[in-house]
Amino acid sequence: MAPLVSLLRALLGAVAVLLLGLLLLPVGLLVGVSLLLLDAMVRRGRRQAAALLPRDTAAASVMILNWNGRAFLERLLPSLDAAIATHGGAHEVIVIDNGSTDDSVAWVRAHFPHVRLVQHARNEKFVRGYNLALAAASKDVVILLNNDMVVDRQFLRPLLDGLATHPQAFAVSAQIVMQDPDKAGIETGRTAGYWSGGMFKLAHLPLPEDATGTWPCLWPGGGSCAVDRRALVAAGGFEVLYDPYYFEDASLGYQAWKRGLSVLLAPQAKVEHRHRGSSSRLRPRHLERVQRRNAHLFVWRSFDDLGLTIAATCALPLTGVRMALRGGFGNAALGALTEALAIGSALLRLPQALRARAAMRRAAVRTDREVLALAHSRHRSARALGERPAAGAPLRLLMLLARVPRRDADGSWVQFELLKRLGERHHVTVLALAETPAMASRASELAPHVARIETLVLTREAARVDLLRQDPAGFRRDYSDARIRARVAELLAVEAFDVVQVDYIEMAYLVEGLMHGLASVHVVHEPLATVAWTQQGGSLRAAHERARAVNLERRLLAPYARVVCMSEPDALALRRSHPGVAPVVITNGIDAARFLPSDVSHAPTMLFVGSYAHTPNLDAAEFAAREILPRVRAHVPDARLCLVGHDAHGRIEPLRGLVGVEIMGLVDDLAPVVRAAGCFVAPLRTGGGMRSKILEALAWAKPVVGTPRAFTGIAGTHDAHYLVGDDAETLAAACVRVLTDAALRQRLGAAARQLVEQRHRSEVMTAAYEALYCDLVASAGQS
Repeated sequence: MAPLVSLLRALLGAVAVLLLGLLLLPVGLLVGVSLLLLDAMVRRGRRQAAALLPRDTAAASVMILNWNGRAFLERLLPSLDAAIATHGGAHEVIVIDNGSTDDSVAWVRAHFPHVRLVQHARNEKFVRGYNLALAAASKDVVILLNNDMVVDRQFLRPLLDGLATHPQAFAVSAQIVMQDPDKAGIETGRTAGYWSGGMFKLAHLPLPEDATGTWPCLWPGGGSCAVDRRALVAAGGFEVLYDPYYFEDASLGYQAWKRGLSVLLAPQAKVEHRHRGSSSRLRPRHLERVQRRNAHLFVWRSFDDLGLTIAATCALPLTGVRMALRGGFGNAALGALTEALAIGSALLRLPQALRARAAMRRAAVRTDREVLALAHSRHRSARALGERPAAGAPLRLLMLLARVPRRDADGSWVQFELLKRLGERHHVTVLALAETPAMASRASELAPHVARIETLVLTREAARVDLLRQDPAGFRRDYSDARIRARVAELLAVEAFDVVQVDYIEMAYLVEGLMHGLASVHVVHEPLATVAWTQQGGSLRAAHERARAVNLERRLLAPYARVVCMSEPDALALRRSHPGVAPVVITNGIDAARFLPSDVSHAPTMLFVGSYAHTPNLDAAEFAAREILPRVRAHVPDARLCLVGHDAHGRIEPLRGLVGVEIMGLVDDLAPVVRAAGCFVAPLRTGGGMRSKILEALAWAKPVVGTPRAFTGIAGTHDAHYLVGDDAETLAAACVRVLTDAALRQRLGAAARQLVEQRHRSEVMTAAYEALYCDLVASAGQS
């Protein structure tokens, strides 16, 4: 019998869900058309942010809503008295009794005679209960507390200090600690919201145990926050649209953000909450129906973004079906009825929601997307609130790098030197990518020089959807790790960095969409615009790949407040390909003291160093081995080409069998290899950027032979500091000159060393970046 009943319930549920979906099709259309017509008729405001009057934050009116809650008051009021005694302000405590039938009122009068009582003849519930009592408060700040709270002794000062130090803060909320450990995380005070399948879902995000200062949050907890009383009254109090409860505080906070104000969380103001201590006495189905009704009203009333409006209303049938099926098909009939009643009651309040939406559009100074970005990011909110470090004060820097910076291993030494010197004066947080756990462990070398370094190992799985195939396949495959993106988003949410710097286009691809509105810098180590148009191949497919690379770069660079190139040719290439970009040129610098000049070597060895995963380096190595070396050996029979560098994919292995070619791979210490070489070669034919290994060779006083492209950004001249060749013949001839003329090697090496000391020191590079950061921090309009 039981299986038959279950089957019948499931069939009934399926029919109910189907009918609900069909019913909501015209409802979604009606609501969508109503919202869009209203938005077309009411012009959206872009006025100045709402201004709050100066307020006295020395004391507050603490207001507690109570309904048959003597047992709760017995815990709350003593803790509140202790908090007031600790703070010392001339606070007033007001208990708003919502027509209690227990002895709450008599008990308060007998045991807390200093507490003021405001009595309602009946239970006015949350929204009307507070609104009717607001006039009783005499202080500029009101603190709203649920009666099922217990407050920490230090609870008052962080709330009031938050309002005192942030003139544009509408409210400051407390951190919520759940009385029941099993419910930890249900409420934290760090409120947030996100879209999912046409629904806007509210959430409480975790807080670090050592959280201090103030944090942005989407809304102030209606029973655990301090609010500017006059601003609350001017807003009409809690909106009766949501009467009796649920979403009224979320809407209040959201509208504050829309009007240019802010809502903050003070983690050190702590309250302990018995979750739904009062509402648990109400019928669960009634609570669910009210919650679902107000969830719809909140979206219709609050979000006027065109895309979000269309998505929410078009998805209404699917939303209803999903909610009905939360308990499975066996409970779907009851779920469908609850959702139908919720949406039906929301429709009855649609005219009221439309009036509120119209008023919101006239007063709004922020878009919905701006609000959600600000409320979920300490960096963005600090910027929007005008918070800037004092002139000359240390900056909080977040550096996002596509590789772990290392000394003496690859071109990342430039970042290593920059981070090391920045770490001497500023608070530097580094997040770097690593191809393997072994590479991640190399971060230990940089760790002593920065405040924090974190590494993430790439999974190299194609996680990003690109149906139109706009992006190069290698980017989607290797740099779309969702874990890394989520970690960067979390860092931006929980820390108030002054500047965010992103190095390498691969990292920019990973964090795409997270940089809008940030005080952000992107460092272009090698423009795709340069790489694409110097690559060989005239096929239609090659042309398509080049166009995709250039379009990708244009898209990725757009949100950055500043773009840095390492040479004027690179900057020129970016200006031509991306007219909206105005790059700043900062050439690389080196710690010359670490690269002591070596004695002149008489070995007939040509050295090339680079990562062979990088196509321009692979091309240069093959060019040197197949075209240049044989020509050199015709004059210097013992000449050898030594190839050093990481070759994870074995791309240069085919060169191992060539006469005179030695493949050394990645070496632990490059210095002895460089000193032993007769010259350094850099026959680069493609790519851009500034070649860090050439600077190292010059600092070691090693003669260098290369193409004009290899010396891009280096302040030197041919035959004075290095030798330049355009093709295999001229490059081979230059190598023969160097290998057979000890005096030439001596002269070029000495001049090269002097060039580095005068023009390419790391101190100069660091000072240029610091000036850029300070200019960015001081500039306006980046919120």
